[in-house]
Amino acid sequence: MISRLSTTAFRGRTSSAGDIGRHLEATFVLGGSYVTYGDKVVIMAELTDNRREEVIWADRLTGDTRDLMEVQSVLLETLCAACAQATLNDVVQRTLVLPLPQLDSNALMLGGISLMHRSTPRDLHRSRQLLEAVAERHKRVASPWAWLAKWHIMQVVQGMSPEPAKDFQRAIDTADRALDLEPNSSLAMAIKGHAMCHLGDDVAASRSLLQEATQNNPNDPIAWLYCGFWSCMWGDPEAAVNESETAVQLSPLDPQRFYFEMLLANSYLASGHLAQCIAKSSASLKQNRFHPPTLRTLMTAQYESGLEAEARKTFDWLRSIQPRLTLAEYLKYGKPNPLRKRIASTFSALGLPES
Repeated sequence: MISRLSTTAFRGRTSSAGDIGRHLEATFVLGGSYVTYGDKVVIMAELTDNRREEVIWADRLTGDTRDLMEVQSVLLETLCAACAQATLNDVVQRTLVLPLPQLDSNALMLGGISLMHRSTPRDLHRSRQLLEAVAERHKRVASPWAWLAKWHIMQVVQGMSPEPAKDFQRAIDTADRALDLEPNSSLAMAIKGHAMCHLGDDVAASRSLLQEATQNNPNDPIAWLYCGFWSCMWGDPEAAVNESETAVQLSPLDPQRFYFEMLLANSYLASGHLAQCIAKSSASLKQNRFHPPTLRTLMTAQYESGLEAEARKTFDWLRSIQPRLTLAEYLKYGKPNPLRKRIASTFSALGLPES
């Protein structure tokens, strides 16, 4: 991000986005114009990738001029969210087609984090390649190893691990490697605690680690998010709602917002707020409709709300993504707990094969 003081110098000039990018050493430039009609404003915006001098996103947004004066401007939030998503999509697309040596470290990291949340084995495999490449480039940095630990967790929850318990243990071991490099890394603590929470062998230790992560960095949204997940699985469901909502508030424009919304929906399900769970799951699916955990959460909330027809549609869509899923396979994802038992009961009622 470049400060407003630096960019104001280009106001009113005819410089191209490429020229501006070279002067400021900025990879992306957001530019455009606006006009006002009474109390309405129309913004014409475009986002340019300066490496290729190519517009990757353009749109026209309309709103109330008074909205621009608000601390939480809906118009500016919409603009920021659209730009963030366009930037992420551009980076991820490049990581899928370019050789690893041609990608900068930021692209490797963003691509690795994004692709692990997709539902195909190809994307998951590429995610690991990208994260291993950035870990190799920056051998003394903890965050690539922390995200590699998360990769092992995602392999299980996406239904692609032949040995869930072993992959959770690999996640713990990889997070320990990150903590060896940076003992106070809240990200590594949170991901290790999350893996331990799934594994369920020592839920007290996992809770302690997650709480330590939030104390080390109270502004770490991942730490709060995984505290919320722990409370869903093993603790107070109402606390899960508060912790998950804190995570969303700390990262309102997160590139993986669908993931935050999915875990918030999970906390609503655990606490019995079924209507809110359905609304938040549906919002998450608009951003990533192929994410099995979101579909499981939505399906269960629909079924428990008496919306059996809708639950069956969600179940059928999930089965199209995971055709080999069985009840026995799902139960291998982690130790039994009240929420997992409710989801398993819904699966059974909708006809998921036992094995």
